[in-house]
Amino acid sequence: MSEHKDFHQTDGIKRTPLVAQRLLLLQEVFEGTRRGASARMAERLGITLHRWYNVLRGSPLSITLAQRIVLTFPGVSLDWLYLGHPGGLSSQIAEKLMHGAAHFQPGAAEQKISPRMIHMASAPGSA
Repeated sequence: MSEHKDFHQTDGIKRTPLVAQRLLLLQEVFEGTRRGASARMAERLGITLHRWYNVLRGSPLSITLAQRIVLTFPGVSLDWLYLGHPGGLSSQIAEKLMHGAAHFQPGAAEQKISPRMIHMASAPGSA
């Protein structure tokens, strides 16, 4: 099953697609988990909050938005966004993302990300 599809269920538990999990982690690292983080992230990317929410909820990440993210956050790579391959991340971004995953505190409206997400995303067959 493609990770770009809407939420899917495994053992009766809704799971967030991996691309959306990585985007939520990116948001948490750069905008925090306090109220308004999603609005600040959407504004920073120059997109509507509605569009950002849709991507966080599992709508496909367009190449246009992915490129905008890479340009807005130097050091983030398309390989990491789409496939979870951390090799293309700058060392500074990788460190921030690792720290963010280890200390993730989900906001009221966001889905929780596993602290192991970056490690799992780089495992073979996880994309």
